[in-house]
Amino acid sequence: MTGTAERLQLTGMRLREQRADMRAGRADRRTERLRHRVDVLQTELDREREAREELMEIVRHEGDHANGSSRRGTIAVLAVGGVAYLLGAKAGRARYEQIASWARRMRERGMSSVDQMTSTTDTTIHDDTGTTLREGV
Repeated sequence: MTGTAERLQLTGMRLREQRADMRAGRADRRTERLRHRVDVLQTELDREREAREELMEIVRHEGDHANGSSRRGTIAVLAVGGVAYLLGAKAGRARYEQIASWARRMRERGMSSVDQMTSTTDTTIHDDTGTTLREGV
């Protein structure tokens, strides 16, 4: 029985060692994956830093050569664009339709006024004797 107990102990020790080796192997593989991921992230970070530096250099360079009126013009365009966007977003489709309808009515009213004026305008014609004749009355 002592031989069987020793064999069981030896087998238990081997199993524990195998489990420890398996755990160590898994930990090593995880460590390698993490190291690879860190390398990839480091490369991405370096690229982003380079891109940022290039942009900063462009901004600094443009700032050196830009005159005040150009900068003011850009700011004015951005401000007007922002206000227009804000008003357009708030007004929505219903307001657009209301404004378009008003514009159509004004155009129609203007056209009808022109038509009325041309049809009812008195055309004065002078004949050879100095008599004034009127048409369209």
